[in-house]
Amino acid sequence: MGSSELQGKLWGAAARDWAELFEPTSMPIWEAMLDSAEVGQGTRFLDLGCGGGGASVLAAKRGAQVAGLDAAEALLDIARERLPDGNFRVGDLEKLPHDNNSFDVAFASLSIMFATNPSVVLGEMERVTVSGGHVTVGIWGKPEDCEYRHILKAVADSLPSPPTGKGPFTLSETGKLEEMMETVGLKVLDSGEVDAPFQFANSELMWQAVSSVGPIQSAKEMVNQRKLKVAIIQAAKPFQSDKGEILFNNRFRYVTAVA
Repeated sequence: MGSSELQGKLWGAAARDWAELFEPTSMPIWEAMLDSAEVGQGTRFLDLGCGGGGASVLAAKRGAQVAGLDAAEALLDIARERLPDGNFRVGDLEKLPHDNNSFDVAFASLSIMFATNPSVVLGEMERVTVSGGHVTVGIWGKPEDCEYRHILKAVADSLPSPPTGKGPFTLSETGKLEEMMETVGLKVLDSGEVDAPFQFANSELMWQAVSSVGPIQSAKEMVNQRKLKVAIIQAAKPFQSDKGEILFNNRFRYVTAVA
C-alpha cells in the first residue's frame, strides 16, 4: 500500500467526526493563508490535503474557483456536499493530477508534513502554479508553542515502540520550510504565526475528535483502544476547566511564496 493510499485509509476511517469536530480548529490558519495569498474573485485555487473542504468553502466565499485534492475519498464526499461546484479529486500530493500553470494559488494547510517527501510536494505546487502566482503552506509551530503536544506525547508513550519522525512538527524548525521553498524555485514573500486553539466541550467530545485523526487511527491498530483513550483523557486534565471544557492553546505558522 502506497503512502497516499495508507493516509487515505487512516484519515477516512472517521471522516465525519474529523470534518465536524476537528477540522474547524484550523479556521484561523486558513483565514491568514487566504489573506496572505490574496485569494479573491476569480482566483483559480487548489486546496491540497483539502479534507472535508473547510478551507475550500472559505475560498469560494471570496469568489475563487475551487479545486481540491485529498487521499481520503470519505473526506472528499463531505467536501463535495459542502461545495458542490468544487472540483475535488483523490490523489497523491507528491504527484498532482493537474497540468502545469493551472492555478493562481496552490494552498496546503497542515498537510504536507504527512507526505513522504515534503520537498517533492512543494515542487509539484510550484509546477501547477502560474508564474507570479502564490504558493502558501500552513504548518504547526514549534512544539513548545503547541499545548496539544501533550496529547501527542501520551499517544506516543502508549505505543509498543516509539513512532518514527517528528509527526506534525516535521517542518516546524525555524527556516526549514522557507529553505525548502527556495530550493524548488519559489521566492518567499510572507510568513506569520496564528493562534490556533483546540477547544472541546468535554472529554468525550475531545476523544471523539482526537481519535478521528489519521495518526490516532494508526495508533488504535497497535494498542488497546481503551488504554489509549484513558491516556489521552488523562493528558488533557491540566487543560480542563471546572466545567469540563478542554482548551489547548497552539501557535501555527504559514509561509507564502511567489512561483
